[in-house]
Amino acid sequence: MFKRAIALMALLGVVAFAASASSFSFSDFSSTSGILLSGSAAQVGKVLQLTNDAPWTTGAAVYGERQLLTSGFSTTFTFSISSSGTPADGLVFLIENASSWFSQPGGGALDYYGLPNSLAVEFDTFQNGPYADPNGNHVAVQSCGTAPNTPDHSAGCTLGMRADPGVVLADGSTHIVNIGYTPGSLSVALDGALMMTVPLLIANELGLPDGSAWVALAGATGGSSEQANILSWSFQEGSNTATPEPATAFAVGAALIGLGLVRYRGRA
Repeated sequence: MFKRAIALMALLGVVAFAASASSFSFSDFSSTSGILLSGSAAQVGKVLQLTNDAPWTTGAAVYGERQLLTSGFSTTFTFSISSSGTPADGLVFLIENASSWFSQPGGGALDYYGLPNSLAVEFDTFQNGPYADPNGNHVAVQSCGTAPNTPDHSAGCTLGMRADPGVVLADGSTHIVNIGYTPGSLSVALDGALMMTVPLLIANELGLPDGSAWVALAGATGGSSEQANILSWSFQEGSNTATPEPATAFAVGAALIGLGLVRYRGRA
C-alpha cells in the first residue's frame, strides 16, 4: 500500500516527443518528461515498468496535463507482461478526475479501486472470484460514474467485457492497444482486433465540469506477481481513430458502427 499526493499542476514540463499541448507521444521512454511516476512505476532503460515481478506492488504513470475529452480522443499504447510464476493482476488505462489518489491495495484492485469520477479499461491477468472475474485473461471497461470505481464485475459498474480476447495477455509478447472515443461511443481494440464498443458520454458519466480529466496507465500485483512494461504511449484529443504504434493496420473508426457491443448496464 502507498499514498499518493499527485501535484499534477506542477508537472507542466514539455514532453520530448509532444506534438502540441493537446497531444503527446512517447515512441519509447528514454525520456519520461511530463509524466508522474508513482508507486513501483519506474523508467528502466527505454521502458516504463509499472510493476516488477514482485508481490503486492502498485504502480502508475499519469500524464501531467489534463486532457480535453468532450470532442473525442484516441490513445495507443504497447505493453508486455511476463511472470516467473502465476501472473497477476494486470494493467489499466485510466481516465480520472481526482487530483490525488487514495491509498491503493495491491492485488485484484488493479490500482483504481475506490477512485471516484473514473473510467478504467482493464487488461486483467488473474481470476479474482470475489470480483466475478470470468477468468484470468480478459478485457473490460469499468466505471461507477461519479461514485468510487471498482473492478468487481458484480457491482453494476461493468460497461463492457471481452472474456476471450484471443491472445494471452501475460505471454511476454508485445501487444498493442487502440482506444478510440467519439461522443457517444468508446471502442477498445487489442492487437488489431475489436474487443468491444461501449455507448458512452464520458463528461456526463464521470461528472467532468469542464470536460477534461487526467489520463494514466497503472498496474498491480497481488500474492502472485508479474512484470508489466509499457513500451510506447500516445494520446490525441479530438480524434476517434487510434494511430497504432508500431504500425498495425486497424481503424478503430470501424468499431464505432456498433460491432462487438457488450453492455452490462446503462446509465442515463
